[in-house]
Amino acid sequence: MAWDLAPAGVPTGHAALDRELPWGGWPPGSLSELLGEWPADGLGLLLPAQARLSAQSRWLLLVDPPLQPFAPALATMGVGLEGVGLERLVVVSAGERCAWAAELGLRSGACAAVLLWGALGCNEAASAPVGGRGR
Repeated sequence: MAWDLAPAGVPTGHAALDRELPWGGWPPGSLSELLGEWPADGLGLLLPAQARLSAQSRWLLLVDPPLQPFAPALATMGVGLEGVGLERLVVVSAGERCAWAAELGLRSGACAAVLLWGALGCNEAASAPVGGRGR
C-alpha cells in the first residue's frame, strides 16, 4: 500500500487518532486543517504534539491565536516552558498578513510547528512580503 512508504508522522498523543491517520500521527511537513465550532476547539488535539515538540531546539510559532497563551495552563498540559520551551514559543498577531507570517515560519526551517488561526481573515495580499507590493 502507498501509505506504507509515507514518512512517520508526529504522534498526536491520542492513540485512536494515530491509528486512523496514515502516518501514525500528524503528517510531517504538511498542512492539517482542524475545524470546530469555536476558534480554539482543535487546540486540545494539538497540545500533546506541542508538548512533544517543545522539547526540541526548534521554535513553536503561533500565528493569530484566538486567545493569548497562558503559560501555567500550557505547562500543565506538558508544553515545556522551562529551559528551551518558553524561549522558543513565539506568538505573532499578523492580522490580514497571517498567511504570510505562517509561510515565513514554515519556510525558515527553524520551526518544529506552525499553528495558524484566523485563516478566514487572511487575504491574498498576505502572501506578499511587506515591501513586495506594487504601486
